[in-house]
Order: sequence, then structure tokens, then C-alpha cells
Amino acid sequence: MTGRNTAAVAFEQVSKSFGAKQVLRNVSFEVPAGQALCILGRSGTGKSVTLKLIISLLKPDSGNIWIEQDEITRLKAHELSRVRRKMGFLFQDAALFDSLTLYENLALPLLRLTRKSRQEVDFVVDKVLRHSRAECVSALDWPAH
Repeated sequence: MTGRNTAAVAFEQVSKSFGAKQVLRNVSFEVPAGQALCILGRSGTGKSVTLKLIISLLKPDSGNIWIEQDEITRLKAHELSRVRRKMGFLFQDAALFDSLTLYENLALPLLRLTRKSRQEVDFVVDKVLRHSRAECVSALDWPAH
């Protein structure tokens, strides 16, 4: 496997269990840069676990996971944050943090991942919300056919 050199994502003999339930057993694959991968399967076959491993919300029991040149299973939080900035992910049903307002959800990555001042963040979020509202209002004028 050449995950360190060419792949955007590479799994090398990755295994993950929850108690006695082994969800992934020695899984290996590569996703070359610029390519897409679709993970299909029945409920409980490891699709969500695989995605959570890729973004390091879970750690594998064994094996290596590469994001470009970074082997992420042993990274510390600040190193992992650097790697996560290279990717985008959206949770099922486009979920937001339900404990935050829409405004706070939009502001969160700007506050955590940039050096923008609170005033700059407020300006960006206000602009996005105004633009989104204008689009929603204009959509009400569209024909219903």
C-alpha cells in the first residue's frame, strides 16, 4: 500500500471492535487524491465507524490510517486539528450542534480555526445569514411546478 505517498486516505490492516462485536477486521483500502469513494452496506457493517476513523473521532484497535502523509492514529489533538483542516465532513442529516444556535454553529469553525476577531466573525456570519435569507425569500416567488 502506498498511502504515505499518493493516497488522500489509506487504511492499512485496520480493525475495530466494540466489546465482542468486531465491526472492521484487517480492512485496507486507498482513496487517491481527487477521487471519490462510496461506502455501501447494510446497517451495522461499519460504514459510520469507517468515517469516524477517518476523521479520528474513533481510534482503531489495530492498523494504520493515513491522511495524505500523516498517520493519524497517534497524533495529538493540535496535530489532528491541523490534519482535519484539510478535509470537510458533514454529519448525517446535515446535523448542527443542537446545543448551539444557528449563528453559533456558523461561527464555531471561524473562531476555532482562524485568527479572525470576534467582530470579523460576526460580520461573516451576518453576511451568510442575510444572503441565505434573501435566497429563501426569493425561492418563495418561484413557480410551484
